[in-house]
Amino acid sequence: MWNWAQQVAELEREGQPCVLATLTRGGGSTPAPEGAKLLLSADGRQWGTVGGGAVEATVLEEARQAMGGAMRMLRMPLSAQGQCCGGLVEVLLEPLFFATTVHVLGAGHVAQELAQVLEGSRLRLVLVDQRPEWIHRSGLPASVHGVEMDPAEYAQTVDLNPARDMVLVLTHSHDLDRSIMDLLLRRTPAWMGLIGSRHKWRSFRTALEALGHSPERVDAIHCPVGDPRAGKAPREVAIALAQALLVAEAALRTKEQEVREEVAP
Repeated sequence: MWNWAQQVAELEREGQPCVLATLTRGGGSTPAPEGAKLLLSADGRQWGTVGGGAVEATVLEEARQAMGGAMRMLRMPLSAQGQCCGGLVEVLLEPLFFATTVHVLGAGHVAQELAQVLEGSRLRLVLVDQRPEWIHRSGLPASVHGVEMDPAEYAQTVDLNPARDMVLVLTHSHDLDRSIMDLLLRRTPAWMGLIGSRHKWRSFRTALEALGHSPERVDAIHCPVGDPRAGKAPREVAIALAQALLVAEAALRTKEQEVREEVAP
């Protein structure tokens, strides 16, 4: 019998996202015992079985779609799977090991320092800037993904995971910042942050509400981000931002765990 816990641990060491499917309920003539598990990695490898046939084909397809999302329960009448034996199966789908991505829009001095400070953390950093001299700057950690693109265009087109993706706006232009925040408020990132002073935020708040965004929605933006007492040098600002991001990510993980506990049998 395969050791699912050992295989999950191996995928975690690889940093390979996966979905663990567990048969939690079998009523009638089900094709596998309760507790049967199937593990599917993001690169297509799979281990174990929840019964084979049409049931397993459905579970595999649902697991692919669940990759990177939230835990959920899959309920399937066997008659709907083309089986005449009747019965009902419930399969719990658990996406595992998806790192939170922080999309940093603007790759200037503070962003460069932030990349160094967060190296080795549980956050995955994406730096976005249309200026090649910043995106391709030497010395950036290899784990950082650089995107040479206008940050406003990126904010409008990037596929954001509403449970995990965080966006931090650090561009060189207030006008560009305002355009990006307008675009992000029409999207659903898990967290939005904007660097700036309280005075800047008061101005932005008025402008964003004038564009039709509700006060409640605007309140979803974190500005200022980080403790200003940390200092004003790029490295000092980056350290304060890193702390704020890690605390925010921990809150997202806590929220996700609460959802898991509500869904789990």
